[in-house]
Amino acid sequence: MKTILLKNTIGEVVSLRYANLSEITPQLTELGITVGIDVSIGNQVSIGYGANIGCGANIGCGANIGNRANIGYEASIGYEANIGDGANIGYEANIGDRANIGYEANIGDRAIIWADVQLPRSLYITGSRHALTYTGNATVSIGCCNLTLQEWENQGGAVAEAHGYTPDQIIEYRKYLRIARIFAGNDK
Repeated sequence: MKTILLKNTIGEVVSLRYANLSEITPQLTELGITVGIDVSIGNQVSIGYGANIGCGANIGCGANIGNRANIGYEASIGYEANIGDGANIGYEANIGDRANIGYEANIGDRAIIWADVQLPRSLYITGSRHALTYTGNATVSIGCCNLTLQEWENQGGAVAEAHGYTPDQIIEYRKYLRIARIFAGNDK
């Protein structure tokens, strides 16, 4: 048996024990919480009212999903991670153990936020080819590549060419990386 903690609109917490999520569907529905098929939710997870958890998502034990938060399909939320109210976690994104994603933050599809990262705010840019997401600790994810800002500066051109970026797209993404550097407080 697992225990799940559900929050209502005034912040009260209801603790429910269940063996299968289908057993608590009425309570989830009453709180406007939607849970897709093939979702795995660990023990002692807290889910806020109006939250949405996409198909195939995995929520680690002790995680906290905020009110109106959206977890994309096949996303993974680590052990004791905290997802803020209104935050949006993209599909197949990976949020590490004990990471803290802030209120209304937007984490891109397939982004990786490492364990123990504190990300009170986010940066998400939709480029002409892939999304760019600031992932904390001076790292940036572009498409499926997650590198530090310094690594992007040193290797970004080669990475972009290996992934078929045009010269104009390379210039475009260098501008985005400059914005990310300012955002991270690492402007040169």
